[in-house]
Amino acid sequence: MIQVETQKYEKNLSVLEKVLKAYQKNGPGSYVELILSSDSLTTLIERINILGDISKNTSKLLEAIKESKEKLALEKAKLSDKLALIEEQQRKLTEAIENKIRLKNDLEAYLVSLEGEQQKYEEYLSNINKLWSGIKPLFSETVKAFSRMMVEADIPPDAIEIELSLFSIKGVIKEKTFNEIIRSQEFPTKMEFGFSSDRMTVQMPDKRLSLSGTFVVLDGQKLVFEVDKGTFFEMPLESSAIEELFKEGYLELDLKPILGKNIIKSIKINEENIELKITPVLF
Repeated sequence: MIQVETQKYEKNLSVLEKVLKAYQKNGPGSYVELILSSDSLTTLIERINILGDISKNTSKLLEAIKESKEKLALEKAKLSDKLALIEEQQRKLTEAIENKIRLKNDLEAYLVSLEGEQQKYEEYLSNINKLWSGIKPLFSETVKAFSRMMVEADIPPDAIEIELSLFSIKGVIKEKTFNEIIRSQEFPTKMEFGFSSDRMTVQMPDKRLSLSGTFVVLDGQKLVFEVDKGTFFEMPLESSAIEELFKEGYLELDLKPILGKNIIKSIKINEENIELKITPVLF
């Protein structure tokens, strides 16, 4: 389109140049002489019409040149916008390619660095697996020792704070008191208990094992710790791993030596204490 308009514009400009040169050479007097030298009215009218046609064609030529010039300028402006858009797209494409190359180089450098760390990670995971294999029997012995604690240990009568009402008894075991009892006993490894809203946490800090769950009442006089979450060396434990820990028995708290014939109706774990609702059995 631009090429066609350019050729048209240059052609019209060339014609106009020839007209102007002829006009400059002959001068305006030649047209007057042409009219005045007419030998008849008919010849006069013909020559006036010829001069009018020349003037009209020159005007049309100027209009055509102007129109071609405007179209050419418009097309060049459109082309300039397209070129600017193409340059911007090319810039973005170049930038994207450079980013991909940089990312590829970074990834390759990271993979090279991992090759040096691979042995370290493998050794670390191997050690974790060994520690996990070693903690399972230790944990089982700890669970058994805990379950024997309430039967064999000399638990102070005030370990459970009693509040009496007409038809029920409320017993409260404080977290601090519970941990003091635990520390007074011999276990295969150190244990720490924490009570929060509807949750209990058991930690073995020396082994970097943490278990979280809740108590359920069994046979009206036992509290069984049901675990649903846990971590080992700050790594989450899957349910299958938790089941492995309790393969030889659950962590139970037998309160029969303290309750006698009385029955636990419900249990609620609060911040820093456990609240038991106890139904008295008199006969």
